[in-house]
Amino acid sequence: MLPLAIFTQLGQAFFGLSILLSVSLFYSSMEQSIIFLFLSLGALSRLADMGFLNLVIIYSSMSFKNKYEGYLPALKIYTYKQHLKKLLTIFPLIFIFGYLVLVFGNDQKSYFSEWFLYVLGISSGFSINYFLSFHEGAFDLKFAHIFRGSYFALSGLLFFIFSYLGLSIVSLGLSLIISSYFIFILLFYYDVLRLDFSPIYKLPSITNEFSILSKKAFVSWLGGYISTHGLITASYLLIDPIFSGLLGFTFNIFIFFQNLANVFLVSKIPEITKCASNNVEDSLRLMLVSLKKSLVSYLLLSMLFSIFYLNLPIEYIQRLLGVENIFFIAIAFLGSIVSYGFAIFVRAFKVEPFGAMSITTAFIAVISMTAIASLSLDHALAGFALASCVSFIWTYLIFLKYRMSYA
Repeated sequence: MLPLAIFTQLGQAFFGLSILLSVSLFYSSMEQSIIFLFLSLGALSRLADMGFLNLVIIYSSMSFKNKYEGYLPALKIYTYKQHLKKLLTIFPLIFIFGYLVLVFGNDQKSYFSEWFLYVLGISSGFSINYFLSFHEGAFDLKFAHIFRGSYFALSGLLFFIFSYLGLSIVSLGLSLIISSYFIFILLFYYDVLRLDFSPIYKLPSITNEFSILSKKAFVSWLGGYISTHGLITASYLLIDPIFSGLLGFTFNIFIFFQNLANVFLVSKIPEITKCASNNVEDSLRLMLVSLKKSLVSYLLLSMLFSIFYLNLPIEYIQRLLGVENIFFIAIAFLGSIVSYGFAIFVRAFKVEPFGAMSITTAFIAVISMTAIASLSLDHALAGFALASCVSFIWTYLIFLKYRMSYA
């Protein structure tokens, strides 16, 4: 039986393929660099998204341990308010930062309205993901993944149609906005958006614990952003806009592979969390089995891409980085999948010890990529591979520490 997270991952994969296909067919090299710059800057939403929403899934999935009436409604109100704070602070900052990059990077202030629509689209997507994450942990895993996948798939379809119609870069934000509000209507119909402000159950210990972990997760995901998506923004500002476009195109191919491969790990997060509170060995065994499946899937996808790449027409090869840089990217994403598996196991114990590692490796990635690029653009992503290796070793040492502590 396929893991339920396949619905989300297939939706993300379709969205990614739609972008790659549309860019290669309908956009110039400069427009390609702007599209992937938008995606890179928009990935800053991970600061609000992944760390926080992982905690939402973990805490709502632990509701089986709390038999008190009103626990889940109280938890939902608390996490909803946290989501609202992030929505009203992080996304305006993303907009301001992105606009400054556009203005001072290569004077692209003419894309103001396109950038505004895109930020509005990703902020709406964040809200959808919050409600689905809570529903996933507390109630229905299948429902959440089907709706997530539908959101991404619809966004990808609309982006291709709008690009074909010649709407250019505005297609990106417009497709996300329309998809978001369509999904919001469905979630309202299925009563997923309902909030109960009357619960009397108090969450003092959980709110303090959640707040501390959320702040630590923010630091970890900040480093994760800088060392992956942030490299596209860094290359746009520090190296060359066209190189940034090539990097963005190539990166998104491997992000597509990573999303498909990680389905086995992502789908098991609630189960790994529940097992960790009862039987550490079961939790570890489940993580390792899922990790092996993810690694095999990623390696198979990478092999297929290698065969496909050798037979691509020259006009499509010119949209990608060279073979040496592609090799470095493939190695780096392989390491990140392994690190992600170990991190899932550690986070199941409601700890977040990855902040220092994440920030350190992020700076290694940016500094080494920029330094190597000044010598040879063909080997610039060796810095990314180096950072991924450091991250893997550091994460594995943290994993061993907590594995022995909870054995």
